[in-house]
Amino acid sequence: MKKAVSAAFVAFLILALAMPALAQRSIREQIHSQQVRIDHGIRNGELSPREARMLRDNLDSIRAQYRRARAEGTLRIERRRIERRLAENSRMIRRHTHNRMRRVY
Repeated sequence: MKKAVSAAFVAFLILALAMPALAQRSIREQIHSQQVRIDHGIRNGELSPREARMLRDNLDSIRAQYRRARAEGTLRIERRRIERRLAENSRMIRRHTHNRMRRVY
């Protein structure tokens, strides 16, 4: 009986620790999603050319950092830093697509 309870508890812990990792999207998916959001903002006139250029430059920098970390084998170490930069860029996309600036093309 004690072994069964211990095994169930261990299984629960493993599952509980694995769930947040399963719920997160991969870095590549986040980069792709942000690129789509930027392109959509340009097409709808929600982003000015200057805003779009700045957001794309940020995303290109993040993409380069991701590729470099993968090539050097340091992705596990750099993951948190890359995800923070992606979160900040995502907030910037939202802020710039929802401001009330007039777009002139």
